[in-house]
Amino acid sequence: MNIRYDVEKIKEIIDNLYGLTGLSMGFIDTHNIYIYKKTRENDVICMKVQQTPEGHARCTCSDMDLIDRCTKEKRPVSHICHAGLLDTAVPVIKNHTVVGMIIIGRVRPNNGVVTEYIEANPQYAMMGTLSDEQMENLINLISHIIFENAVEIDCDDVIVRALDYIDKNIASELSINQLCNYLYISRNSLYKAFHSYFDCTVNEYITRRRINKAAVLLRESGDSVTTIAESVGISNYTYFSRLFKKKMGMSPIRYRKKP
Repeated sequence: MNIRYDVEKIKEIIDNLYGLTGLSMGFIDTHNIYIYKKTRENDVICMKVQQTPEGHARCTCSDMDLIDRCTKEKRPVSHICHAGLLDTAVPVIKNHTVVGMIIIGRVRPNNGVVTEYIEANPQYAMMGTLSDEQMENLINLISHIIFENAVEIDCDDVIVRALDYIDKNIASELSINQLCNYLYISRNSLYKAFHSYFDCTVNEYITRRRINKAAVLLRESGDSVTTIAESVGISNYTYFSRLFKKKMGMSPIRYRKKP
């Protein structure tokens, strides 16, 4: 299945929903890479939590667990994060396949657990919240809006071939020149295609893809971290660890050991 994301429409839809609800939300593709997100930057609790490496790591793990459950169950999934806030993942489904996901976060739950972060921040009472019925209506609405207006089950041939080449050669040293030679297009055309479909550079996309794949292997395989790093095309262990920690909020070893 070839998937095309209309980035500008996704941005417009999420911006409008944010303006309507005041809730932070974003859209991720099938590789769990954010295409766009809109967050409440003044949410004191989240800012407090993510000030420390430990807090940032716990937030990252919480997000990954939520996304994994939503992908496997192919239905909207909600949970209360370690900071006591409600996060929800809503799949966009076509032909029984998840083709994208909307993440709704930083929501004050109706019946949440009082955590140390909540107790320390009186601003918690001012955070956005919805009733169960309102949240259900929002979930039913946004997946239809996104799919009907911003996700097409088709894709430019250049992007299809580029993504296929990247996935098949993820263990190798990929370069822009290699991709251009394989696709018979100019560097400028390749850059424009990736910015149009994914709102990022080619190298940024490749790095995200590598780290996301490595995260899956760390959770599902018994291979050593060094072997996994090499299998996603990063032979330098130190560099791999730095990239992984930047993306996931913790080292590969710690990520594997987390409950």
